[in-house]
Amino acid sequence: MAIIEANQAADPEQESLLTFLEAWQRNFGNEFRTATQVLEVLKHYDHHQFGGGDGLSAGEALREGLEALLPPRVPLHTLTPVRLGMYLKKHKDRVVGGVKLVSDYDSRRNSMVWGIKNV
Repeated sequence: MAIIEANQAADPEQESLLTFLEAWQRNFGNEFRTATQVLEVLKHYDHHQFGGGDGLSAGEALREGLEALLPPRVPLHTLTPVRLGMYLKKHKDRVVGGVKLVSDYDSRRNSMVWGIKNV
């Protein structure tokens, strides 16, 4: 168990991923969403209109979680659905805090949908 904890502590992205996954659950629960749908939620929250802390709305928390997860050189406003999908794919199936990001193909939409699964 100590080895697992040491590996998790050495992983700088783990805390950012957990923050993002928790915010995802606040916004979408167990429902799957396309990258386009996620970006639509983010459009409603201007980064400069809120601060950090416990008082964040679900959408604001999602924005902050995603900003923490993205590389610093990638501004959130430049994300397209395809680019967001690539970042989500990078973190797919990675277990953090008892949950993981999963995807599935939605043939009706002809696109990938993303969601959170408890492990």
